[in-house]
Amino acid sequence: MASIISQSMDFFSDVKKYGGVRERIETYQLAEQQNNISPGSISRIRIPSGADLADFRDSTLEFNATCSSTGGTPSFSQPIVSLINRLRVLQNSYLCDDQLEYGRRYADELMKLNNTIWTTSLPITLGVANLATRQANATSTTITYQIQLGFIMDLLNRMFPLGWINGQLTIEVYWDQAINVIETSGTAPNYVVNNLQFHYANINCTNEYKQMVSDKLNNGGLNWSFKSYDNYIGQNQAGLTGTSYTTLPFKKTRALSNNFFCIPTANINNPAILDKFITYYNAAIYNSARWKVNSQYYPSDRQQNFYESFLSMCEVYDIQYMNESYLATNWLSGTSFQLGQTFTSHPKHLSQDEYIQGVNVAEGNSNIISEVIYSGAIPALQSVYYFLDYYAVAILNSSGNISIVE
Repeated sequence: MASIISQSMDFFSDVKKYGGVRERIETYQLAEQQNNISPGSISRIRIPSGADLADFRDSTLEFNATCSSTGGTPSFSQPIVSLINRLRVLQNSYLCDDQLEYGRRYADELMKLNNTIWTTSLPITLGVANLATRQANATSTTITYQIQLGFIMDLLNRMFPLGWINGQLTIEVYWDQAINVIETSGTAPNYVVNNLQFHYANINCTNEYKQMVSDKLNNGGLNWSFKSYDNYIGQNQAGLTGTSYTTLPFKKTRALSNNFFCIPTANINNPAILDKFITYYNAAIYNSARWKVNSQYYPSDRQQNFYESFLSMCEVYDIQYMNESYLATNWLSGTSFQLGQTFTSHPKHLSQDEYIQGVNVAEGNSNIISEVIYSGAIPALQSVYYFLDYYAVAILNSSGNISIVE
């Protein structure tokens, strides 16, 4: 069963409500290696101490990037966030959040925006444009690309108690291999990233608020919640038809929803394929799908209506601006591309200090099982990307150490 818990545990995001803001200072931090970053590299951004809170809401990763190939006319896959394969946040060596397939999930969420926004209004700084424009920009050293990391990494979309943690907070960016993110008819694709920096704000708090924090830390610690995801990549064999079952290795105590999409495996690392991050396999042969957790099916009957499934997911996330286009349809081809189903349901109207805790899919011996019925044969080997959204809780103790409960 889903349950509602109070969001008041997020004491740091309520700093303004408590009158705790003394000053807010816009700032930025350079990566350890700022220039000549090559494919497959790991960039580390170490957030300096000195402020009470780091305001990561609307924080932005900025950089310049150029790409090349031997022969052909290269361009970056759109959006530019496709360059990031993985994103991690650490306190010293302790892993606070780790999101694999970050660029693909980010692109997936951008695809759920209204299609008129996608085709006409998304800024060039996201690396979204027609092929001719992206090819022309491939060698430009003046375009500053911008990625709002907190768009899907919720931990970087919140206040962070910088002044109370023990040691170093580090953001790690894992850059993907060039063969996965460059489009070209030529060979030897490559790219380079320069001027890498992270923009955010520091907040210095009033003495009264700092005393409140200290009191709470000494009286059991402080908690705050954030949304994250886990992922798994499976494969569908060519020619598969009928019912298919996939066991997913997800073990989370506050699961929100599970969804998946398919991409032809041969396309993933093929530079000759255009728009690899925003084009998915035609799901017209999907007849129905549902999820099984510890002998319970979600939904109780097979999910056959993609539109209703995604409206249901919108309801869980209380997403209004995506209602028109949070559909399993790829407007580039006009075909269905994704299935999704929430594990939770809740009243339509929640107060502002409440959110969904989710469903425990970690208990018992059973994993999550995906059941899909195909009405026709799969024509080629497909890589199936599964994403489980869940809530995690960060716990800060009086010693300044963070622990994460998932």
